[in-house]
Order: sequence, then C-alpha cells, then structure tokens
Amino acid sequence: FSTAGLVVVPGKYVKAFYVDVEILECGGNLFDVVSLGVKAALYATRTPRITITGEDGGELEFTLSDNPTDVDRLDVVNAPVLITHLRISEGVTVVDPTSEEEQCGPVSVVVGVAPNSTICAVHLLGPGTIGPQTLQAALKGSSVLGADINARLLKKLRQEESEPERRIRGFLG
Repeated sequence: FSTAGLVVVPGKYVKAFYVDVEILECGGNLFDVVSLGVKAALYATRTPRITITGEDGGELEFTLSDNPTDVDRLDVVNAPVLITHLRISEGVTVVDPTSEEEQCGPVSVVVGVAPNSTICAVHLLGPGTIGPQTLQAALKGSSVLGADINARLLKKLRQEESEPERRIRGFLG
C-alpha cells in the first residue's frame, strides 16, 4: 500500500494514524474482520491538507486547510486483507474460523493478501504445526479468496461513496 500520502516533509515529518478497534460482535475470525474494518475506515478517512507556509528560526511552519473539501486521502487500494485458515487435521482447514471453531484446531495460519493476489504476510498462531502440503493449499486458497474479498470490498466502498444521498450511520443505527 502506498505510504506516499503520509509524507508531509520528506525525511522529517509524516502523518501517523492510530486505529482503535472495538469489537461489538464477531461471527468469524477477529484478524479477518479487523483487517476489513481498518481498510474501510482508512479508505473513508479524510485529513485537512497541510501546507508549509514558511520557516521561522529554522522551524517549518504549517497551515491546515479549513476548507472541508480541501482534504487528503490515503491510497489504501493496494492494502492487504487477512485470511485465516485453521488446521483441523492435515489437509483440512477452516477459513475464517469462529472462536468456537478455533477450539477444535491446534494451529492457524493468517495470510495477508494484496488485491493482485500477492501474499505479503504469513503468520502462524498456536502451538501446532502445518504440513507443507496443507500450508501450500492454504496459501493458494488465500491468494484467490483475498483478491476476491479485496475487489468486493473496494467495489462496495466506491459504491457507497458515490451515493448522492449517502446517509452516515453510527454502529447503533
């Protein structure tokens, strides 16, 4: 994912974003749903444009735009989503396992997948092991599924953004 939009002054100042996640209900895997939520939240994030207005005593002076339409956006189109596979037995995995399902398997593999099907992260969770064939099948499945989920998520985000009468709703209604 492109970090160019975070740079204010190359080599000196960057924008930093901290994302807090509050789980109200989880019917699947926590990593998977949080990756989707964070990508959607960052897609919708708008920050006031920062302009360097001068220098005073060696320190740069910044101005934040007060125009609500003069904003910067993050380019999260290529940000990955996470796909979790729970190994039940060798050759058998469950994708996006619930917390109850996670009690049935000794190990999970969390796979980060970019929209172009590139696997950009792999993390094993739990005390068990995954055989090479099972891992290879999980990676292959994640690559296909991750690209599809990325495409569907971006399509939905763009569709919602283009709605003329877009209603902003909180989580309670």
